[in-house]
Amino acid sequence: IAGALAFNYVITSENVPNTVRGILAGWEMSPSGFLLVVNLILLVLGCLLEGSTILLIVVPVLVPTAQALGIDMVHFGVVVVVNIMIGLITPPYGLLLFIVAKLSDTPLSAVVRDTLPFIAAMVAALMLITYVPELVLWLPRQMGYQG
Repeated sequence: IAGALAFNYVITSENVPNTVRGILAGWEMSPSGFLLVVNLILLVLGCLLEGSTILLIVVPVLVPTAQALGIDMVHFGVVVVVNIMIGLITPPYGLLLFIVAKLSDTPLSAVVRDTLPFIAAMVAALMLITYVPELVLWLPRQMGYQG
């Protein structure tokens, strides 16, 4: 985490988030296209990195672009967290896979094979959450959220 915070400081001081926002603005991406790219990036990174590292390094780079495209930050936050959650059970680095394999004395390959249907269901739920933001924002709006 300390390394991620130092790296995040460098990213911020070099103005990388605004540079990325400028590059993506040049692509004239729609909010749904941006969210698709974010999902793909975070799903790939979830296979390789730990969740807190993604939160500390990648998300601060993506937030300015999401704000510029008018994406609700609560919705964006839920999309990011669900992506990271999927990364926890996605091979090869899925931390929860190793924990379940150790606790159950089951080979890792058997655990991975048994989790594949759940990964597919979670990706389907992620697509619903991504492209139907009212699923995420309904409860906060019932409680007075105006965003």
